[in-house]
Amino acid sequence: MGKAEIVKYFKRILLEIFPSTYLTDRHNWLARNGLAILAYAATLLITFEPVLARDNFANMSKDRFITGLRRLSWYMRRGWPRLNLSIDPVYLFCENMDHRELVAVRRFLMRRKTYQSRETFLGELCFISACDTIVTFDTADYSKAASTFRQDVDQALQNNLSCRHSKSKKSPKRGTGPIVKKGPIVKKEFTRDAAKHALRDTLELLQSNGFSPFILSGTLLGSVREGRILEHDYDIDLGLFADEIDPIRLGDLLHDSPPFRCIAAQDQIVFTRSPSGALELKKLPVIFKLRHLSGIVSDIFLHYRDEGQIWHGSSMFRWVNSEFSLVFCDLDGVSVKAPVNPARHLEENYGNWQVPKYDFHCAIDTPNLQLHSSPLSVALAIWRLQMLSDQAVDAFDDLFEQMKDAGFVVSNSSGGWQIAADLFTLHQNGSGDVPAPTALSSVF
Repeated sequence: MGKAEIVKYFKRILLEIFPSTYLTDRHNWLARNGLAILAYAATLLITFEPVLARDNFANMSKDRFITGLRRLSWYMRRGWPRLNLSIDPVYLFCENMDHRELVAVRRFLMRRKTYQSRETFLGELCFISACDTIVTFDTADYSKAASTFRQDVDQALQNNLSCRHSKSKKSPKRGTGPIVKKGPIVKKEFTRDAAKHALRDTLELLQSNGFSPFILSGTLLGSVREGRILEHDYDIDLGLFADEIDPIRLGDLLHDSPPFRCIAAQDQIVFTRSPSGALELKKLPVIFKLRHLSGIVSDIFLHYRDEGQIWHGSSMFRWVNSEFSLVFCDLDGVSVKAPVNPARHLEENYGNWQVPKYDFHCAIDTPNLQLHSSPLSVALAIWRLQMLSDQAVDAFDDLFEQMKDAGFVVSNSSGGWQIAADLFTLHQNGSGDVPAPTALSSVF
């Protein structure tokens, strides 16, 4: 049996032991602390970093099983086991780490740099330094963190541009239309009946407390194309307009409404400039993940109206749609609000939504994915450039143009391109920051 077959078999066993409904459920003291000890030992054995082992112990003991096991999966992929057990190519492995933990995970990754591709190594360094730039904001460590971030993303940018020029411009043949999600978790745990029950209960929870939710994304697609929830979906997608609610009251409701369980809440970090040019950080609540008793999870996205558009997203992603109003529709016997022009909405999200697309990925295939002013958005753009390097030249160039328009990338004196030297400096002229190096030395 080859390594690929072993990994596939191991994944199948893990899915039997730890199905997603188990990971998102509440767990008793024995399960939490027993798995916390195992996670601590495994993380320490793989990374040799006590700080990371303590972090994973805390994740498991505090009932954050998804975070803890995803981190352990990433350590196994990058560490000496070299087992790829992940199913998400853009999982943010360092999300919600503090400065000490980010320093430790960077140290671990640096020790393992020769065991992975240069593109992957540089891209993951960007995510680490992006998170460090955010968590050190307004501290004495910020200027150094921001300078390291600019150096990391510039090296990754130069590598992506070099790889792009050396590869064929021809794109592999890909399907069209939105994703039909498949896999052992979907087939085993997500059913239309369970999802319909979860949708009814979630709508009742929100509506009885004065909120006005609407369907979007895959749930809207099922309603329009099939008149029911998609068989191959794996969650429910709901939206709320941010300017019509109190996010704190919403969070309190979702965290204190058993048998529901709020398993995650994410903010999107946005850097802005004051009139004087000083850097400011804003946290915008963007998504709550609410688990139903059946195990079905609803993603509740807050939608922001902004200059004639409406956007929603996660800590990394931002999807932008044309302005829309809402109207009631019928989803398999459930009355729920939806965008008044669903075909336009779906086309903006998916392109040709009438035809299923089996290899769709939200990081590179959503036409309405846009950049925003955040280190994580820059790091994600670098990662997407890497993912697009084998695709049609237009897709790579379109993203690169977005990076230039956003001010992330500027021309240099040699006729090439580089990351802007004042990107996320404390002041617009760069004063008060560690100067960005003019010639970046390679980490390899």
